[in-house]
Amino acid sequence: MAKSGFSTSLQNFQKKPVIGLTFILIFILFVSLVNVPYQPPGGILNSNPEGASIFAEMLNEFNMPVSRLLYSPLFLKQSNNHSILFIIGGSRIYSASEIQFYSEFVSKGNVLVIFDNQGTSRAIAEHFGIIFLGGVVKETDEQRYFRSPDTILVEDSILKTIFPDSQLNPILVSRANGLVEREFLFSGGLTDLGSYPILVTSDTSILDRNNNNVIDANDYGPNIPIGWLKEVGNGSVIVFSTPTLVLNEYTKLLAYSNLDFMRLLISFLIILYPVTSFIFDESHLNPAFLTVEGFMNTIIGSWLTMVTSSYFLVFITGLAILSLTAYYGRQKNFSRKKRGQLSTPLVATYFHPTSIEQLFGDSLMLSSINLEGFLLLSLENRLKILLEHKRTRQQAQQLLSILRSHKGTVPTRVVLDLLVQTKFLLEEIHIHN
Repeated sequence: MAKSGFSTSLQNFQKKPVIGLTFILIFILFVSLVNVPYQPPGGILNSNPEGASIFAEMLNEFNMPVSRLLYSPLFLKQSNNHSILFIIGGSRIYSASEIQFYSEFVSKGNVLVIFDNQGTSRAIAEHFGIIFLGGVVKETDEQRYFRSPDTILVEDSILKTIFPDSQLNPILVSRANGLVEREFLFSGGLTDLGSYPILVTSDTSILDRNNNNVIDANDYGPNIPIGWLKEVGNGSVIVFSTPTLVLNEYTKLLAYSNLDFMRLLISFLIILYPVTSFIFDESHLNPAFLTVEGFMNTIIGSWLTMVTSSYFLVFITGLAILSLTAYYGRQKNFSRKKRGQLSTPLVATYFHPTSIEQLFGDSLMLSSINLEGFLLLSLENRLKILLEHKRTRQQAQQLLSILRSHKGTVPTRVVLDLLVQTKFLLEEIHIHN
């Protein structure tokens, strides 16, 4: 008995150093991972060509906090800040609850800006009715592309109607898709004023649907929208069909105006909405497992995706039913009917629009008119809110009289000036509430 006890003690003694050494190695690995920054492609800390650090640095000019979201957009549910949230690509699938959160996020007065072509954030854009037409936009004029026909030069023709003093060089983007908003497409471009293209390719471009570098019956053009804005509730969603618009590889080229274009767009959005911060959703970017943030991103993100899925609820319910059945010994003649209906994945159906060339040509002629009308509509909505509050009613009446003093078309500069004044009055209401 003594010998057996001695042998057991010896085995325990031999095991303890192994266990201790394992914990030490795990601790060393954790400490080493802490010192490795999380810099996924499209991330704002990534200074490599595939990163977006230059774009993030430019945002500091607006004197607002810039942050990044690492795990899931569901963590923003309790936030009351008004933000512009950027998504640059995506590799991990968004759950139905996360897409629904973004729908509520925009409706509450926030702005969502998506840059993607083949990534998972396309599902969010399609949920808002903005459809990717497939293929790759290419230039047929060699003076309007850089090195290859799919790396194209794009002239801004929309924002300069708001900022006529701005001087923009061409914008450089690569492998862009075509975009269109579903209701806009089926109505022939005659939807409400809250949906229109904001970045459009040249009159020598085509959308190469099968990417075969040959103009054939499946292709269409010119003037392909690669940027689209849609007003949703009290906010807006903006989609660009390529992340290259804000990636370092393109923003560092000073001969092109990618950063200047984004600077004007954000200035426009700040006029329209009470923005207080910028957020980058990096929760679904390509995870880097050799960093603490990347590892936790994968674990927490995957768990949230699973537990917020309707399929997970069905799985747990099924397990509970089977357990109860086994406990009561009722396995015979057991049949389980599925109750309720599972939510359909939020992915739009792809289709080939008819007469798309005519539609784009007509819509672009109306784009500047739509933009001015959208500004005027936003101003009128703000004045209605201000007139309902006693604190701001008198000032709102004065602004309304200025607006009505212009008979016929109201100059865009006047509308912008009134929008700025109404913004400050709305912030005053928000502070006192």
